[in-house]
Amino acid sequence: MESRVMYAVLFAVLVAFASCYPSSEAVRDKRNVITDAAKGGLGGAVAGAVLPGVSAKQGAALGAAAGAGAGAAKKDAKDHQAAA
Repeated sequence: MESRVMYAVLFAVLVAFASCYPSSEAVRDKRNVITDAAKGGLGGAVAGAVLPGVSAKQGAALGAAAGAGAGAAKKDAKDHQAAA
């Protein structure tokens, strides 16, 4: 169990560092979608481990899909706002 916690902490640190790396705006938008998917997957895995009847794997898959969808929606909203 401790190794899972260590991997989760390491993953969170790597995501945080990747979010801070300077790059062009197009790459930054893609990275934000991937970061949102990773955050959703991590949150879903935690929720799946806690909720009865849902495995951590199922929670991670659902959370990653929801996070990526939310990230893509934010990117589209930003693109439409910039075009207007």
